[in-house]
Amino acid sequence: MKGSHLKLILTATLFSVAVFLFFLQVSPQEGFLEVHFLSVGQGDAVFIEAPGGQQVLVDAGPDTTVLRELAKVMPFWDRSIDMVVATHPDMDHIGGFPEIFQRFDVGTVLDNGASADSGVYEAYVYERDREGADIVTVRAGQVISLGEVYIEVLFPGNNAEDIKDRNDSSVVLRVVYGENEVLLTGDASKKIERFLVAKYGDSLQSDILKLGHHGSKTSTDKIFLETVSPEVVVISAGEGNRYGHPHEDVMDTVRAFGAEILSTQDGVISFKMNLK
Repeated sequence: MKGSHLKLILTATLFSVAVFLFFLQVSPQEGFLEVHFLSVGQGDAVFIEAPGGQQVLVDAGPDTTVLRELAKVMPFWDRSIDMVVATHPDMDHIGGFPEIFQRFDVGTVLDNGASADSGVYEAYVYERDREGADIVTVRAGQVISLGEVYIEVLFPGNNAEDIKDRNDSSVVLRVVYGENEVLLTGDASKKIERFLVAKYGDSLQSDILKLGHHGSKTSTDKIFLETVSPEVVVISAGEGNRYGHPHEDVMDTVRAFGAEILSTQDGVISFKMNLK
């Protein structure tokens, strides 16, 4: 909320989304990118704050738990979020957004353009539109600029609305700050992971990887894990969830690779990164 503007730069069609921001005389720790994986139960919510103060919320979990979690990483007087991203329209990713739109001044909303036949999705659309934020459909090749930090959109392409499995329409993002990289995969399956490897190859390399689909066995292909080559993997899943996430086969794959494993079942997971 403390930056001057955000820009969404498209590779093919250049345009920008400017967000006018209210400035408070309190700033984040200078020079640090902060990434917080919020403990929202069986769902995803990732809060990003750039060194310039720009804030992005990627997904909002299944319910209002996201409000409690944001209170742990945002000042109580902060009632604006520059940008939110809904990776795909499943409840465990968008369920908390209606309350976000009611409680915060949101500048820009990004999603993949796909819809769902559910009351949760209808509530998301209603509150999103009522908020009056700029709405942008994201596509691979776009780059979100947050000053020294940028976020690459790696997936989906131009056919997100036609993908039958909503998980496989998930927005995949790579956050970059100097030599620090964080890869956020939504609920993308192994099929999408293999596509990403074929398209991007070693440029997928990232220090931190949020495992796809909460650690389900449908995600985290071995080739994908080896290509990304993360030092840390994060699992966003609810404690004792009925799906059995994370799946033990996935955990075996990650352990064999040697990456450190962290889970939101143990609480919010926070990273603070400076230029290196």
